[in-house]
Amino acid sequence: AFVKGRWLNKSLYEIYEKEFSTKINQNTIKYRNLKVNGQLACNVNVILKSNFTIESTHHFHEKPVLDQEIEIIHNDENLIVCNKPNSMPIHPCGCFKHNSLQYILARKFKKHFKIIHRLDALTSGIVMLGKNVATVQKFGQLLKNHDVKKTYLARVVGDFPDDEQIVCDRKIFYSISKAAGVTDDRFGKESETVFRKIHSEVVETDKGKVLSSVVYCYPKTGRTHQIRIHLKCLEIGRASCRERV
Repeated sequence: AFVKGRWLNKSLYEIYEKEFSTKINQNTIKYRNLKVNGQLACNVNVILKSNFTIESTHHFHEKPVLDQEIEIIHNDENLIVCNKPNSMPIHPCGCFKHNSLQYILARKFKKHFKIIHRLDALTSGIVMLGKNVATVQKFGQLLKNHDVKKTYLARVVGDFPDDEQIVCDRKIFYSISKAAGVTDDRFGKESETVFRKIHSEVVETDKGKVLSSVVYCYPKTGRTHQIRIHLKCLEIGRASCRERV
Protein backbone atom coordinates (compact mmCIF):
# COMPACT_ATOMS: atom_id res chain seq x y z
CA ALA A 1 0.00 0.00 0.00
CA PHE A 2 1.14 3.54 -0.70
CA VAL A 3 1.44 5.77 2.34
CA LYS A 4 -1.79 7.73 2.80
CA GLY A 5 -1.89 11.44 3.59
CA ARG A 6 -2.93 10.83 7.19
CA TRP A 7 0.11 8.55 7.68
CA LEU A 8 2.72 11.16 6.73
CA ASN A 9 5.48 11.80 9.28
CA LYS A 10 4.19 9.06 11.57
CA SER A 11 6.02 5.89 12.56
CA LEU A 12 5.19 2.36 11.50
CA TYR A 13 4.26 1.60 15.11
CA GLU A 14 1.78 4.49 15.26
CA ILE A 15 0.14 3.51 11.97
CA TYR A 16 -0.31 -0.17 12.89
CA GLU A 17 -1.65 0.70 16.32
CA LYS A 18 -4.15 3.30 15.05
CA GLU A 19 -5.21 1.85 11.68
CA PHE A 20 -5.05 -1.88 12.39
CA SER A 21 -5.34 -2.02 16.21
CA THR A 22 -2.07 -3.99 16.25
CA LYS A 23 1.03 -3.33 18.34
CA ILE A 24 4.09 -4.35 16.35
CA ASN A 25 7.67 -5.07 17.42
CA GLN A 26 10.88 -6.39 15.86
CA ASN A 27 9.44 -9.91 15.77
CA THR A 28 6.46 -8.62 13.77
CA ILE A 29 8.85 -7.13 11.21
CA LYS A 30 10.66 -10.47 10.94
CA TYR A 31 7.70 -12.84 10.78
CA ARG A 32 5.47 -10.65 8.59
CA ASN A 33 8.38 -9.64 6.37
CA LEU A 34 7.33 -6.01 6.91
CA LYS A 35 8.96 -3.82 4.28
CA VAL A 36 9.13 -0.09 3.58
CA ASN A 37 9.96 0.82 -0.03
CA GLY A 38 10.82 -2.81 -0.77
CA GLN A 39 13.37 -3.10 2.05
CA LEU A 40 12.87 -4.85 5.37
CA ALA A 41 12.03 -2.17 7.96
CA CYS A 42 15.01 -1.53 10.25
CA ASN A 43 12.73 -0.91 13.26
CA VAL A 44 9.17 0.00 14.23
CA ASN A 45 10.00 3.70 14.50
CA VAL A 46 10.63 4.24 10.79
CA ILE A 47 9.01 7.55 9.81
CA LEU A 48 6.78 7.36 6.75
CA LYS A 49 7.14 9.95 4.00
CA SER A 50 5.25 10.84 0.82
CA ASN A 51 5.36 8.15 -1.92
CA PHE A 52 6.63 5.50 0.51
CA THR A 53 5.16 2.02 0.21
CA ILE A 54 4.46 -0.54 2.94
CA GLU A 55 4.11 -4.27 2.37
CA SER A 56 3.93 -7.34 4.58
CA THR A 57 3.16 -11.02 4.38
CA HIS A 58 0.57 -12.52 6.70
CA HIS A 59 -0.29 -16.22 6.48
CA PHE A 60 -3.92 -17.17 7.11
CA HIS A 61 -6.47 -19.69 5.87
CA GLU A 62 -9.57 -18.50 4.08
CA LYS A 63 -12.90 -19.20 5.65
CA PRO A 64 -14.82 -21.99 3.92
CA VAL A 65 -17.90 -21.35 1.79
CA LEU A 66 -20.68 -23.71 0.71
CA ASP A 67 -19.43 -26.46 -1.56
CA GLN A 68 -22.18 -25.81 -4.07
CA GLU A 69 -22.06 -25.61 -7.86
CA ILE A 70 -22.72 -22.08 -9.08
CA GLU A 71 -25.74 -22.10 -11.40
CA ILE A 72 -25.19 -20.15 -14.63
CA ILE A 73 -28.46 -18.56 -15.71
CA HIS A 74 -27.28 -16.57 -18.73
CA ASN A 75 -24.00 -16.30 -20.61
CA ASP A 76 -23.30 -14.26 -23.77
CA GLU A 77 -20.48 -12.17 -25.25
CA ASN A 78 -21.10 -9.27 -22.87
CA LEU A 79 -22.61 -10.65 -19.70
CA ILE A 80 -22.71 -13.62 -17.38
CA VAL A 81 -25.55 -14.06 -14.89
CA CYS A 82 -25.35 -16.61 -12.08
CA ASN A 83 -27.09 -17.67 -8.88
CA LYS A 84 -24.70 -16.92 -6.01
CA PRO A 85 -24.91 -19.27 -3.00
CA ASN A 86 -24.97 -17.72 0.46
CA SER A 87 -21.74 -17.60 2.53
CA MET A 88 -19.76 -16.45 -0.55
CA PRO A 89 -18.62 -12.83 -1.09
CA ILE A 90 -18.86 -11.33 -4.56
CA HIS A 91 -15.20 -10.27 -4.74
CA PRO A 92 -12.03 -10.60 -2.63
CA CYS A 93 -12.42 -8.84 0.71
CA GLY A 94 -11.29 -9.32 4.30
CA CYS A 95 -10.29 -12.95 4.77
CA PHE A 96 -11.70 -14.04 1.39
CA LYS A 97 -9.95 -14.18 -1.97
CA HIS A 98 -9.99 -17.53 -3.78
CA ASN A 99 -13.37 -18.40 -2.23
CA SER A 100 -15.05 -15.31 -3.68
CA LEU A 101 -17.54 -15.58 -6.57
CA GLN A 102 -15.29 -13.55 -8.87
CA TYR A 103 -12.30 -15.86 -8.34
CA ILE A 104 -14.34 -19.08 -8.53
CA LEU A 105 -15.81 -18.01 -11.90
CA ALA A 106 -12.37 -16.94 -13.13
CA ARG A 107 -10.98 -20.42 -12.39
CA LYS A 108 -13.94 -22.09 -14.10
CA PHE A 109 -14.02 -19.97 -17.28
CA LYS A 110 -10.35 -18.91 -17.41
CA LYS A 111 -11.56 -15.31 -17.67
CA HIS A 112 -11.83 -12.34 -15.31
CA PHE A 113 -15.37 -10.93 -14.99
CA LYS A 114 -16.08 -7.38 -13.87
CA ILE A 115 -18.37 -6.52 -10.96
CA ILE A 116 -21.65 -4.77 -11.90
CA HIS A 117 -23.44 -4.92 -8.54
CA ARG A 118 -23.09 -6.67 -5.21
CA LEU A 119 -24.94 -8.94 -2.81
CA ASP A 120 -23.95 -9.47 0.81
CA ALA A 121 -21.89 -12.61 1.40
CA LEU A 122 -24.71 -14.10 3.50
CA THR A 123 -27.30 -13.43 0.78
CA SER A 124 -27.97 -15.84 -2.07
CA GLY A 125 -29.40 -14.61 -5.36
CA ILE A 126 -28.92 -13.42 -8.92
CA VAL A 127 -25.66 -11.64 -9.74
CA MET A 128 -24.63 -10.03 -13.04
CA LEU A 129 -20.97 -9.71 -14.03
CA GLY A 130 -19.69 -7.92 -17.13
CA LYS A 131 -17.17 -9.13 -19.68
CA ASN A 132 -16.21 -5.64 -20.85
CA VAL A 133 -16.17 -2.05 -19.58
CA ALA A 134 -19.07 -0.94 -21.83
CA THR A 135 -21.43 -3.52 -20.30
CA VAL A 136 -20.43 -2.60 -16.76
CA GLN A 137 -21.01 1.09 -17.49
CA LYS A 138 -24.37 0.41 -19.16
CA PHE A 139 -25.83 -1.57 -16.27
CA GLY A 140 -24.08 0.61 -13.70
CA GLN A 141 -25.90 3.65 -15.07
CA LEU A 142 -29.24 1.82 -14.97
CA LEU A 143 -28.65 0.96 -11.33
CA LYS A 144 -27.55 4.50 -10.51
CA ASN A 145 -30.69 5.93 -12.13
CA HIS A 146 -32.88 3.43 -10.21
CA ASP A 147 -34.16 2.02 -13.52
CA VAL A 148 -33.63 -1.52 -12.17
CA LYS A 149 -36.07 -2.96 -9.64
CA LYS A 150 -34.61 -5.31 -7.03
CA THR A 151 -36.73 -7.94 -5.29
CA TYR A 152 -35.55 -10.11 -2.40
CA LEU A 153 -37.16 -12.95 -0.49
CA ALA A 154 -36.57 -13.22 3.24
CA ARG A 155 -37.72 -15.78 5.78
CA VAL A 156 -38.36 -14.12 9.12
CA VAL A 157 -39.24 -15.46 12.55
CA GLY A 158 -42.87 -14.96 13.57
CA ASP A 159 -46.14 -14.21 11.81
CA PHE A 160 -45.50 -11.14 9.67
CA PRO A 161 -48.55 -8.81 9.38
CA ASP A 162 -50.91 -9.37 6.45
CA ASP A 163 -50.92 -5.69 5.45
CA GLU A 164 -50.70 -4.99 1.72
CA GLN A 165 -47.27 -3.48 2.34
CA ILE A 166 -45.16 -2.20 5.21
CA VAL A 167 -42.59 0.56 4.69
CA CYS A 168 -39.52 1.05 6.88
CA ASP A 169 -37.63 4.30 6.27
CA ARG A 170 -35.36 4.37 9.31
CA LYS A 171 -31.97 5.91 8.50
CA ILE A 172 -28.97 3.58 8.64
CA PHE A 173 -25.64 4.49 10.22
CA TYR A 174 -22.47 2.38 10.28
CA SER A 175 -21.33 2.19 13.89
CA ILE A 176 -17.57 1.74 14.22
CA SER A 177 -17.87 0.69 17.88
CA LYS A 178 -20.37 -2.06 17.00
CA ALA A 179 -18.73 -2.80 13.61
CA ALA A 180 -22.21 -3.02 12.14
CA GLY A 181 -25.01 -0.99 10.62
CA VAL A 182 -27.65 0.36 13.00
CA THR A 183 -30.75 2.53 12.68
CA ASP A 184 -29.95 6.11 13.61
CA ASP A 185 -32.32 8.86 12.49
CA ARG A 186 -29.85 11.59 13.49
CA PHE A 187 -26.59 10.48 11.85
CA GLY A 188 -27.77 7.78 9.44
CA LYS A 189 -28.23 7.90 5.67
CA GLU A 190 -31.65 7.91 4.01
CA SER A 191 -32.89 4.32 3.65
CA GLU A 192 -36.20 2.77 2.63
CA THR A 193 -37.44 -0.79 2.26
CA VAL A 194 -40.95 -1.98 1.38
CA PHE A 195 -42.11 -5.38 2.72
CA ARG A 196 -45.03 -7.59 1.73
CA LYS A 197 -45.92 -10.92 3.28
CA ILE A 198 -46.32 -13.99 1.04
CA HIS A 199 -47.26 -16.65 3.58
CA SER A 200 -46.50 -18.08 7.04
CA GLU A 201 -45.59 -21.65 7.96
CA VAL A 202 -43.93 -23.71 10.66
CA VAL A 203 -40.34 -24.70 9.80
CA GLU A 204 -37.79 -26.96 11.46
CA THR A 205 -34.70 -25.13 12.80
CA ASP A 206 -31.77 -26.01 15.05
CA LYS A 207 -33.95 -24.70 17.92
CA GLY A 208 -36.92 -26.85 17.03
CA LYS A 209 -40.11 -25.96 15.19
CA VAL A 210 -40.60 -22.22 14.64
CA LEU A 211 -43.40 -20.19 13.10
CA SER A 212 -41.93 -18.16 10.25
CA SER A 213 -43.03 -15.97 7.35
CA VAL A 214 -41.75 -15.55 3.81
CA VAL A 215 -41.66 -11.89 2.86
CA TYR A 216 -41.08 -9.95 -0.35
CA CYS A 217 -38.52 -7.17 0.20
CA TYR A 218 -38.16 -4.18 -2.12
CA PRO A 219 -35.18 -1.97 -1.19
CA LYS A 220 -35.51 1.58 -2.53
CA THR A 221 -31.97 2.42 -1.40
CA GLY A 222 -28.86 0.24 -1.21
CA ARG A 223 -27.33 0.47 2.25
CA THR A 224 -25.19 -2.40 3.50
CA HIS A 225 -27.33 -5.06 5.24
CA GLN A 226 -30.33 -2.75 4.76
CA ILE A 227 -33.02 -5.44 4.58
CA ARG A 228 -31.85 -7.29 7.69
CA ILE A 229 -31.42 -4.05 9.66
CA HIS A 230 -34.89 -2.80 8.71
CA LEU A 231 -36.48 -6.15 9.49
CA LYS A 232 -34.83 -6.16 12.88
CA CYS A 233 -35.93 -2.63 13.78
CA LEU A 234 -39.58 -3.11 12.80
CA GLU A 235 -41.61 -3.53 15.95
CA ILE A 236 -43.82 -6.07 14.18
CA GLY A 237 -40.94 -7.75 12.34
CA ARG A 238 -38.25 -10.16 13.33
CA ALA A 239 -34.64 -10.80 12.33
CA SER A 240 -34.10 -13.03 9.33
CA CYS A 241 -33.88 -16.76 10.00
CA ARG A 242 -30.34 -18.20 9.78
CA GLU A 243 -28.79 -14.81 9.04
CA ARG A 244 -26.72 -12.65 11.36
CA VAL A 245 -27.66 -8.98 11.75
